[in-house]
Amino acid sequence: SDVAERHERTRINTAVSRATIEANFEWSNANQESLLADQLELFRRGETGEDARPIDDDLAISLAAGDNGKTFLQTYPRAYVIPAGDGQRSDQAAGRLAQFLIDNDVRVNRASRAFRLDGKTYPGGSYVVDMHQAKRGLANTILDVGRDVTTNFPTMYDISAWSHGYLWGATVRRIGDGTLDARALREVSAAEPTGSVASGRPPFYGLNVRSVADIQAVNHLLAGGAALKRATDGIVVVPGSERAAVQAAADEFGVDFVAATPDRASGATPMDAVRVGSAAPSDEVFALSRMGFEPTSVSHTGFNEGRYAFDDFDALFVSTSAFNPLELSVEQRAAFDAWLADGGTVVGRGEGGSTFNERAGLLPVIATAARSDANGLVAVVNDAGSPITGQALPSSFVSSPQYFSTVGDGVRVDQRLAGDGFFLAGHWIGQEAAAGQPVVVSGEAKGAEVTLFGTEPLYRGHPEGLHHQVANALW
Repeated sequence: SDVAERHERTRINTAVSRATIEANFEWSNANQESLLADQLELFRRGETGEDARPIDDDLAISLAAGDNGKTFLQTYPRAYVIPAGDGQRSDQAAGRLAQFLIDNDVRVNRASRAFRLDGKTYPGGSYVVDMHQAKRGLANTILDVGRDVTTNFPTMYDISAWSHGYLWGATVRRIGDGTLDARALREVSAAEPTGSVASGRPPFYGLNVRSVADIQAVNHLLAGGAALKRATDGIVVVPGSERAAVQAAADEFGVDFVAATPDRASGATPMDAVRVGSAAPSDEVFALSRMGFEPTSVSHTGFNEGRYAFDDFDALFVSTSAFNPLELSVEQRAAFDAWLADGGTVVGRGEGGSTFNERAGLLPVIATAARSDANGLVAVVNDAGSPITGQALPSSFVSSPQYFSTVGDGVRVDQRLAGDGFFLAGHWIGQEAAAGQPVVVSGEAKGAEVTLFGTEPLYRGHPEGLHHQVANALW
């Protein structure tokens, strides 16, 4: 029977797995001194900065045949610098990245004063990762962009590129060559605390929202009843009378509040805490919660059964088919249309978001899906005037991406893939067709503000870029 066959397959799989594990343990135990010596040799090469070496022919013969037997030599830079001061996009993101490196046993230095490296001067307070260290491979994996392996392997089974240095929101400089000034650097065991408030008593404070911590601080202040406003350039303005709350947010989230002038506040749009209904997988619900939103999971069934009403929400985040507007009852479809006409906000992501947009008859766009196994890092071009992506990162992450091959009248292209060579690292067969195509679009439809994202997932490794853009769209 089918049940008997499944049990037999389970028995065989278990036996094979056990035999594999036991054989590995047995071999490792018998060869532990050789394994340790090999690992120490890798560390020694890292400490001395030696070039990577090709695998010996005798060992290469024992590798799996075909694509699994391919190896590629890695070249390492002299150092990575996470600059401080004006050259840093986000001090909070820089500190978070430095701490992540330290937590993973990568040696990190901090400059006690300004120093020069490879012809450029960096200010004191900058973090420096000297790549002459035992765990240079791990440091490089975290900070480097990686490479495009599409032509090296015909298929890809999982994520093939990731970079905290390119996706976590901090400015990182790759230094190919140069001599480090040891007198200016000291090894640190923890990143320096971030967070500051402008001195004196300015009439307003400004927060440049560029990291998850910034988003958390804004939602925290909104939940506390602060009268926030958002300027067209993305700066969130807080009244000077809220200094105590501002100081508490700076201390808790490590974000920087600068002084802002009354004219900036006069042209800004008032903000309110956003009630979010989400038709999304648990990963994305977690990401929304992590940003400080309090999403409520919704579905067309839930609306039809009266478990909640459209008026309970200011915004809907949709990335699955759990909410199909075509499945709403007549009464609930009328309520949905009224909610849209009253200025609701819809944020769609990925295939589920595009399908929802089509079923609801919102933005006049056509989404084209790439291969489902495509993934990696891409270069993007952001619309500088967009309230969604105006300050977004120039790089993004894609997994099972789609792009908008047709964009109708009245739809703004907030972000598009760069032209030829946009694919920086990973595996994407057929990437050429997506060059220059829109991946984030927005506009007004039936009275509602609608934004559609076709590139990054919101959950995997918490890419700072999409968090920032989604928060902008929801606010």
